[in-house]
Amino acid sequence: TNLSNHIAPGEAITISFVYRNGATARTLVGLTIDGNAQTIRYANATTPVPPANQKFIYTFTIIRLPNSGNNANYDIYGTGTAYA
Repeated sequence: TNLSNHIAPGEAITISFVYRNGATARTLVGLTIDGNAQTIRYANATTPVPPANQKFIYTFTIIRLPNSGNNANYDIYGTGTAYA
C-alpha cells in the first residue's frame, strides 16, 4: 500500500524508528516512499551520527505536498537521538 493512499496533500504524519547500532555505527541517509527515493532534511542541515553500540531513535515528520503529475511528493524532516 502506498502512503499516498492514507494521507492527502497538506497532511502530515510522524514516525519513529528505534535502531540498535553494533560496533560499526551506521547512518540513515534516505527513505523510499511510494517507490520513490526521498531526501531527508535534518535539523541544522546536519545528518545525525549515531554512536556505536547504542540505541538511536530516528523521528521523521512526513508532509505530503501537492501531486506532480501522477506522483505524490513529500517533504521529510528528521531528527535523531542517542540512548545508552
